[in-house]
Order: sequence, then structure tokens, then C-alpha cells
Amino acid sequence: MKTLTPLALRRAGEAAQQTRFLETLQKTKQIENAQPVTRTKRLDASTLSQYIVLPLNSSRALKSSDTFRTRSYNQQRQVIELIDHLFVRYRVPFFLYRAVLNSKGMKMLFDIKTSKSDNSNPETRYLSWFLTVAQGGSLAKLTQGVLTKKETHFFLQAPDSLSIDEACRWAKYMVAGIGPEGSSYLIEGLAAEDEALLEDRLPDFLRLFNLLIVELRKTERAEVMDYLRAMIRFRDFSFKGRTPGSIRKLTHAWHRTAYDRVSGPYMSWKETFPAWEHKSRQMLVYGVELTNNRLLSAEGRRQRHCVVLYASRCEAKVCAIYSLRAFHGHEGVMLDPAEMWRLTLEVNLREREVVQIRGRHNRRATADEMKIVRHWAGTAGLKVSAWA
Repeated sequence: MKTLTPLALRRAGEAAQQTRFLETLQKTKQIENAQPVTRTKRLDASTLSQYIVLPLNSSRALKSSDTFRTRSYNQQRQVIELIDHLFVRYRVPFFLYRAVLNSKGMKMLFDIKTSKSDNSNPETRYLSWFLTVAQGGSLAKLTQGVLTKKETHFFLQAPDSLSIDEACRWAKYMVAGIGPEGSSYLIEGLAAEDEALLEDRLPDFLRLFNLLIVELRKTERAEVMDYLRAMIRFRDFSFKGRTPGSIRKLTHAWHRTAYDRVSGPYMSWKETFPAWEHKSRQMLVYGVELTNNRLLSAEGRRQRHCVVLYASRCEAKVCAIYSLRAFHGHEGVMLDPAEMWRLTLEVNLREREVVQIRGRHNRRATADEMKIVRHWAGTAGLKVSAWA
């Protein structure tokens, strides 16, 4: 029997490996071909009309629904194509499409479930705005008394992720001199109800915020915003003449005592993230979302920070508060009930991002703790902000 050289042996091994690969690939294709096809169909105009508030034969329609043919298999895209076919001649900001959708359409396109008892979409009150922009009318004339001409200009440039009400606020912030980043940050950090409480103090507040967004480090912004939101509720608190330096000092002093605030009437909300465990030889980490203001209050007293003030934002599903608690352990078995450390996390639900991470007395997380945070965030499908 002839002895093969090392080169011949290597080539024979590569050939066998290639043969096994081709056999595996063939089996995989056979399995895939046996699966039923689940691709979404191209739907007609009559079927897609269940998601919009305007009838197909509306007097504002530019074309007949009989000539509509979709090119997409994506149902969300099909609805947009139908709206464009019937009503759109000029480009419309994506957020304004909310005004044409009913509750079913809002759920499908924006994953927003309306809370109204009649399941209507409150943003349809802006339907005339959508049609005016889509068909080349003057939006500035239509929005007189609501937005100035300059605010209307910025309104049409607002980010797609905003609601129509938020886009109006974003435009006003832009006109006040706050840039796109600061305006978006203010939308996230300041609820419309809080802005309404400012009343005639709003110009002074925006002037101060414009200074803060420039001078504050990104790691300071969340703590300062907590303080500003709290002060808004005191109607006799003036923002006039305040400086970033004075606000820093007031913020630090306020945070030392804010955890003692009364949590107020009971509030609760549905869980977004399930409980979580991470086990190692050294410790067991347990994570849980805080789903009512009593839990937030207890967390704030334990951690000596003001997380209780986030109750209204959690209830509105703007953010979620998650608590990570580490215990001494051996292979996942808890040996010492005393906590090693605890971190309180704020998750921006719109951006799917962890935006704040705070330990006791608002301390920053250590490098080892951040490994655990990133591990949890990865399992939850979240990003972690570099400024958290």
C-alpha cells in the first residue's frame, strides 16, 4: 500500500471536509424548502384602508384608489404607500403621518396603543396640517396662533421619532436658540405638563437651559434636570438671573435631601423588563424593575437619591427604572444576605438605551459593575449610553 505524503494527506482532509460541508448545506436547504412560506402578501387599497381615518373616496384624494398598486411586501410600508398615493403631492415629515392613522394604524406603524376608551387616535386633530403640507398649502397660515412662521419652519424639520405635540414644542425650543441636541434632550426630560406649570416663567427657563446645555458636562445633565423639574412645581421659584454655577450648587444641595420626598398618591405601571439573575462564584446579581412609586421611594431612601421623582415618567412609559443588586455568593448560592452594591438604572424606552446608572449617593458605577450592567443590557436588547 502506497504511503501518502503529508501534502497529499492534507489535501485529502480538505476534500473530505468540503464534502461534509456540501452535504450539510444540502440538508439545510431541504429543511428550509419544507417550511411553509409566511411572507406577507401585497394587500389592496380596500384592505389597507382599515388603518387610516380618511375614506378612499375622500374629496381630498388626489388619485383613485382603483389605480393603487403596492410594490412592497412590508405591511407598514404598504399603508404609507396608500396614503402617499391618495393624498400626498409634496414631501411630508414622517411624524405627521400620525394624523392620518386610526388606533389600529398607530399600533402597527408606531407601536403605540391609544389609551382612549373609544380607541381613537388623539393626533388626528392635526389631519388638516398633514393635508396642507402634503398638497402644497400654507402651513404657516393654518398654524397662526399656535406656531409663529419661524416655529412652523422648524416644526417641519423636527425628528421623525417625536409625536406631533412634541414636534411643536421642539420647534419652539429651536426658535429660543436651543440647538437640535438640546431641544431633543429637553423633550425627553421635560413633560408637557411640567412645561405648562412654568407659565410666564418659560422664557427665563429656556434662557437658563440654553446656558446649561452648553456649559454642563453630559454626565451632569440628568442630575440638573431632576432639580429643574422639581423646582418647576414651586410656582414662586424664579429662573430669572440664574447661572449654571449657581444651579450646580443648588442641585448638589438638593440631591442630598431629595430622597426624603413623600411619594404621593399610589401610582403603578406595567413591567417592561422581567426579573434577571446573574450567577458567578463570587456573587449573585438580582435585577428587578420598579413598577410603582412606593418602590421608587424605597429605592431612593436606600440609595440616597431622587428616583421617586421619576414616577410620572414611568407611568407614561417614557422611561423605566431598573434596580441591580449584588450579593456575596458561591456558584449562585447566596452566602451573605447583605448587599455588596446596588445600582439604579434609568432606561429611555423610546431610544431603548440605558441613560443613567447611579449607585448610593449618586455615585458612578465602577468598571466591574459596568460589565454587569452591559451584560444585563445585552440580554434586554438595550444600548448603554457612554454618558450614563
